[in-house]
Amino acid sequence: MIPVDSAKDEAIRDALRSANLLKSRTAEKLCGAVFDTVALWEAEKSDAPPVREQHNHLKGIWNLLQESDPPIRQIRGRFKSLPYASRYHLRRSAARLWPRSFNLESDCDPFPYIERMGKKQLLRRLPRLLAEGGYIKGNTPAEFEPTILGVTRGLDDGSSGGRPPGDDELRLVTYLVFDWLYATGELPKRGRKTEKGFGELVRHVFNWTTSLKPEQALRRYWEQVPKLPEDAN
Repeated sequence: MIPVDSAKDEAIRDALRSANLLKSRTAEKLCGAVFDTVALWEAEKSDAPPVREQHNHLKGIWNLLQESDPPIRQIRGRFKSLPYASRYHLRRSAARLWPRSFNLESDCDPFPYIERMGKKQLLRRLPRLLAEGGYIKGNTPAEFEPTILGVTRGLDDGSSGGRPPGDDELRLVTYLVFDWLYATGELPKRGRKTEKGFGELVRHVFNWTTSLKPEQALRRYWEQVPKLPEDAN
């Protein structure tokens, strides 16, 4: 885990400054989110269960939520049995998502709410808590494949010999994207350059955490994210 110190804090502020997004509250939110992200990411790399197993746990809950008659009691039970790292991930997601979307406290713990929510609330809120996006595959009928823990099955499964090098760093970029959105209210601009803005933030975080070049992870991330109409301008 990286220590919170003034140099790292200022580096994050520099990234916001170069994107013309520096405000005291924005910087405070982004610094806190980034340091939490690095702590989570390092815990996922070093702690059991591995990320693939965590993904399987969360994707299993997602699949239950998509059934024609979702088994609510079983879904609640699955949440209770999640490993620590997965529960931590969902707490962080709830802290970012729920205040704006669900009008709940920003530091809320989602698990007591999951125990109390009615069926309609569970089916509306939990898919958004579990997934960070996704893509539509197939045509007859179309099927939505969620992105969970930075992994979208079918896009990032890798070769049969195992996950390709850089998957951990790709997941780190995905987490940082949501940190940036949470703090600034804006999605980062596309691109692999690391001189300013979101790319600068990624460069700083990679310098603290990994020997992989940030450009490689940024390229892989943006290759799997569909372009929006404004990206063509």
